[in-house]
Amino acid sequence: MKLSSLSGLLQFIIGFLLGMALLVGGAAAAAYFLLSNMTSSPPKPLFAGEKQEIAQKTEKEKSLSPTPSPVEAIPSPQEIPTGTYKAKVIWNSGLSLRAEPSAEAARLGTVPYKAEIMVLGTNGDNTWQKVRLLSTEQEGWIKGGNIEKID
Repeated sequence: MKLSSLSGLLQFIIGFLLGMALLVGGAAAAAYFLLSNMTSSPPKPLFAGEKQEIAQKTEKEKSLSPTPSPVEAIPSPQEIPTGTYKAKVIWNSGLSLRAEPSAEAARLGTVPYKAEIMVLGTNGDNTWQKVRLLSTEQEGWIKGGNIEKID
């Protein structure tokens, strides 16, 4: 009789420990899932004024750019100067383009996420990179470590 009551007690203890392990593991998995989804940055919102500015800017660029004649050859892709390389922005919210390699320098504009750029050089301690935007040919400085080299 003692053996069967000991067996029942052992079964209860093992079942209780297994139940607690499953409860804690499930709660940890749910917390990880929720927290990992909440830490990603949402896309940058565009407000009505910004949308109008972008639309006006693109209309202005279209009106200023000459229309190519059908006889013109398609221009070859830009050659990459020695010591430079193409890269793309990997920072989710894009980067600020600065006039000088400093966070206090004048902001020239933004470099959107996944935009292709030409890296022209770096400052002395490699914390800032001088870049040229391939879409607009604009040059400036971005904070280093936020791009990925394109082969």
